[in-house]
Amino acid sequence: MIKLECFVIDANSLIEMDRFNKNVFKSLWNNIYEMCDNKTLFSVKEVYKELGKVDDRVKKEWEDKNHIFVEPGEKEQDSLKQLESFEKFQEYGAKITNNLWADPYLIAYGLTINAIVITQESLKYKPERKIPYVCKELDVDCMNFDEFMEYQNWQW
Repeated sequence: MIKLECFVIDANSLIEMDRFNKNVFKSLWNNIYEMCDNKTLFSVKEVYKELGKVDDRVKKEWEDKNHIFVEPGEKEQDSLKQLESFEKFQEYGAKITNNLWADPYLIAYGLTINAIVITQESLKYKPERKIPYVCKELDVDCMNFDEFMEYQNWQW
């Protein structure tokens, strides 16, 4: 049996994706929606909540595809415990207002189902509190949206 790769996407990447006009980049959006329907591209409910705080317009665009925003299961909840040792990451999360912090859940899916995390975060400023740093330390694959498109060999 062939195991399909799957990707869990952060709010900042969904916002970044929005820069690609749907009327111009039709094949990109068809590919994205097909992956969502095939459950190879998904996100977490916390990301959907974050979108409402950061970019309500993007949140509205995903309303008809809200099935991609999943609730973490028991395995993901167990994986969250592995993140407790990342002090600066946890300290940063504790400072987030309204408890809207999806980062640990994204990484938890990377740990439990080997999902590749897609985020626009980089290691340039305070890397210890960023998704790519924690992913690297836990051997979870992580990439930004442009790298994801290259990884898929999408060209236009």
